[in-house]
Amino acid sequence: MILYLCRHGAAVQGDGMADEERTLTEEGVEKMHRAAKGFARLEPDVRIILTSPLLRARETADILQEALGKAQGRQPKLALCPGLSPPGRLEATLTALRPLLHGAAPGGALLVGHEPYLSHWIGKLCFGRDGSLEMKKGAIAALEFGSDLHAARLLWLMPPAALRMI
Repeated sequence: MILYLCRHGAAVQGDGMADEERTLTEEGVEKMHRAAKGFARLEPDVRIILTSPLLRARETADILQEALGKAQGRQPKLALCPGLSPPGRLEATLTALRPLLHGAAPGGALLVGHEPYLSHWIGKLCFGRDGSLEMKKGAIAALEFGSDLHAARLLWLMPPAALRMI
């Protein structure tokens, strides 16, 4: 199974606004649409998208769902996952993901969340310790799992600029 991790697109600054209500900027929306189209051109087989409940992540997930739906001919399911809310809870997210992956339809999953925990999760899952990489806003990583959802192989990590060029 392939698990994709995506950091949400560029969001407005807090400036008195609750963190949960921060939206993507106009430029963030435009860049995320282009990055999502590039990601979809890689022909990932995404069946489910789990997203942080925070607005900027939900908006990012909606953009990805639309692009993947056009490319795959079917839209992936979209669901909120509280484990993807900051500060991020890896075990809770894996627990939420497990039953979705053992359904009748094979395929991968896409998680939409936040830094710094996404890069830490890549380190833990792929290298057995916290990672020290940076996921830029709109970046996507691909992890390959066998039967154990606690051990993965990092296939690639693409910054948003590379995705937009595809």
